[in-house]
Amino acid sequence: MMQPIAALGLPEPLDSGELNVMANYNCRRDLARREPSRLLQPQSVGDLMSGVLRDLGKNRRRVELQDALEAAVGSLAAPSCQVAGWRGGRLVVEVASSPLFAELRGFRAEAVRLAINTKLGRSEVATILFRMGGTANV
Repeated sequence: MMQPIAALGLPEPLDSGELNVMANYNCRRDLARREPSRLLQPQSVGDLMSGVLRDLGKNRRRVELQDALEAAVGSLAAPSCQVAGWRGGRLVVEVASSPLFAELRGFRAEAVRLAINTKLGRSEVATILFRMGGTANV
């Protein structure tokens, strides 16, 4: 037979309402301790919009590169490849499969680079770097 918690000398468990009140109190206490300079400051709409537009341009560019990569590597390999970065003519591609990584890096890097440039319609990718990554197919 199980004994009640109080008989064992243990404190009674808190119910969910008490836990929520405690969590709320701790959040408020932590916010009160922060310096005002660390809290988010208001921003003008113009500053916010320029950031949003800049991010949209980056996303559009990434989608364009991803589409070109998928066309270059083919439909079977495309789910395992993802554009991880792009800067100054260097394209970084994460590959989720070790055998595919070895094939792309060792034998098909130049062909993939040329196919991407052909699909883009301009010679933008000067070098392509393949790296192993476990999140390419997520």
